[in-house]
Amino acid sequence: MFRLIAVNSPLLLKAAWGIVYSWLDEFVQQKIVICGTKSAGKNLLPFIDEKELEEQYGGKKATI
Repeated sequence: MFRLIAVNSPLLLKAAWGIVYSWLDEFVQQKIVICGTKSAGKNLLPFIDEKELEEQYGGKKATI
């Protein structure tokens, strides 16, 4: 797995991640990001072109 970015995650997943995060190796911690919709843009833009990313996530693609 190169990277996992979970966007608009439920509160239960965020809480579970807070516990599990401390058990994981630092290398694995850097590969997994759990974020809300508002902070998704800064996490997704390094990997997805902003023309392909929807506006709600900080990109420039209009939602159909």
